[in-house]
Amino acid sequence: MGDSVTILPETDDYTLCVYLQGDLLIEDHESRMTQELRSRFKKNGFLNFVICYADDHKFVDAETADANMRGLIELCGHTMRMAYVNPSERKIFQIKLMEKMFGGEVRFFSKHEKNEAIAWAKQGRPS
Repeated sequence: MGDSVTILPETDDYTLCVYLQGDLLIEDHESRMTQELRSRFKKNGFLNFVICYADDHKFVDAETADANMRGLIELCGHTMRMAYVNPSERKIFQIKLMEKMFGGEVRFFSKHEKNEAIAWAKQGRPS
């Protein structure tokens, strides 16, 4: 495993906060991010998600990109709030296409607004 996915210390029982950097590896995606997301959903029936992107973040291969897309689809309807910090234009376009499927709220933040993104996401709860 590499260090392309870092679980941030702001993570709590309801909100997973991750930092993605460099080449995103399938092993990191599955063992760190996906496993943590599923754990929160299983425990609470919902989750919040904050994804912070480093400027050098990218998918290493199609397998990892596909796993990311499957993970997003799996989260649809279970995520109360998703915050994207410093996403690429491509990621913003992708998420806007899928936004209606999520069922929750989605917001985009600049890389200087990480704390605001985390505070906003942590307020998500089922109605």
